[in-house]
Amino acid sequence: MKNFLIYIFIILLFFSCQNDRQKSIQKINSLQKKLVDNELKTNKDVAKKISFEMEDYILNYKDDSLNANYILLLADLNTNVFNLPIKGFYYYEKFFNEYPLHKKAPLSLFYQAYVLENYLKKNKESKLLYEKFLVLYPDHELANTVRFSIKNLGIPLEDLVKEFENIN
Repeated sequence: MKNFLIYIFIILLFFSCQNDRQKSIQKINSLQKKLVDNELKTNKDVAKKISFEMEDYILNYKDDSLNANYILLLADLNTNVFNLPIKGFYYYEKFFNEYPLHKKAPLSLFYQAYVLENYLKKNKESKLLYEKFLVLYPDHELANTVRFSIKNLGIPLEDLVKEFENIN
């Protein structure tokens, strides 16, 4: 009888944990639907809530298959919505290191270099990551963009636009 009660307790504990996981996923999914309004503007209050929920989820469910997508979304939110490029870079780097074989690994490496170049103005470091990208993914659809970025590293966008206009 004692073993039976322990067995029942373990089963209840297991389902309770699964239920908490499902609740977290549902909360994140619900917040994602509210993240962008009808005018395609990001709701920063919702972005803060979803960021907190995803960070909490990643900590509580370390090996979950949803973490890869949550890490990329956290990188994007921190870089583009909260204007926290260092934290955004952290999440792009985390994604690349934890999911090197994921289909979006090249994208995360590209964005690491992009954040260093365009937000943090660290051209030497960004060049190293762009070059790493070309070594690892020479035929990737972003490879030409990376080559262009390396060639024009440090040139202000306004100057590039003027040069492009002069060509046309």
